[in-house]
Parts: sequence; C-alpha cells; structure tokens
Amino acid sequence: MKNLDQLLKHLLSQKNSPANLDALRLANGLIKEFNITQDNDLAETLEINAGVNDQKAVRIWAQKHIHLIDQDETDFERYRQLRRLFQSKLPEYH
Repeated sequence: MKNLDQLLKHLLSQKNSPANLDALRLANGLIKEFNITQDNDLAETLEINAGVNDQKAVRIWAQKHIHLIDQDETDFERYRQLRRLFQSKLPEYH
C-alpha cells in the first residue's frame, strides 16, 4: 500500500506537467473507446497493485506507459500507439 500512496502522491504532484496532462487525455480516450466503467476488475489485468476502480487503473497505467510512445508523432498516432499497448494487456481484444 505504501508504493500506491507514493505513486499517487507523485502523480498528483506532477498533474500539471504536459506529459501527465497528455497521459490523462489519452487515458480518457481509452476509457471512452473501450467503455471502461468504474468496476474493480481491471487493475489486476493492467498490473496496477491498488484498490482502485477501472477508470483510475487506466489513468495510472497510462501515466506509467506514456514514456513508451513517440512524443514527436501526431496526437492520433500517439493515441494509436498507446491503444495498441493497452490492447496487448487485454486478451479479449486480440
């Protein structure tokens, strides 16, 4: 639980940075596209060790993976790259 608290504090302290705002925007796109609800069954699949709902789990996951996408690409391409990473975590979308 201590690691979760540290992660959330870090994310909150960085919430206004361009990378974090970008991750939040991209995560919100995933939430909308995949109709992610506030259930509590996705965190484990995304390897988020926390008692958070699915929407928060997707936002935390996006924050942790934003560095893997090419920041020099268009918004559409960056979203496509993140969506591909997200889909790879969800076996039912293969």
